[in-house]
Amino acid sequence: MDRFEFLNALQGETVARPYPVVMLTGQGSEQLAVQSMHRGVQDYVVKDDLSADTLRRVIANAVDKFRQQQMLKTHRSLL
Repeated sequence: MDRFEFLNALQGETVARPYPVVMLTGQGSEQLAVQSMHRGVQDYVVKDDLSADTLRRVIANAVDKFRQQQMLKTHRSLL
């Protein structure tokens, strides 16, 4: 299963994912990162650039971004 098949399977599970998704890959390019973000990924990390500090920061940022997106959706629905 490639990254996009995986994302499609996640999208099939629920209409709105109740969790953030961070894509960790060995093959990175700007085009793949953009495509992943358009499919709902909060962040995209290439394994070559990975350290414990980077992973911790990426996960924290992804959770924050996801929460903000959820709050924005909630507020928009109330308007």
